[in-house]
Amino acid sequence: MSASLHLSGASSPGAAQARIPKAPSKPGEVAFDRWLNRELTRLYDDALSEPVPEDLLKLIGEVGKK
Repeated sequence: MSASLHLSGASSPGAAQARIPKAPSKPGEVAFDRWLNRELTRLYDDALSEPVPEDLLKLIGEVGKK
């Protein structure tokens, strides 16, 4: 799959660098990437457009203060 992220070794524990995916080089990869994008959008677009629950926002705020 050409549109994947590769996590490389990082200088500190828990840190990672995402490598920018390169453009697909084969026609089959282009078709697969289009299909994958459509399917992920179809499956998760509704959930991603929902508001973040208040309880989760509070939890994130508490973690950020520590």
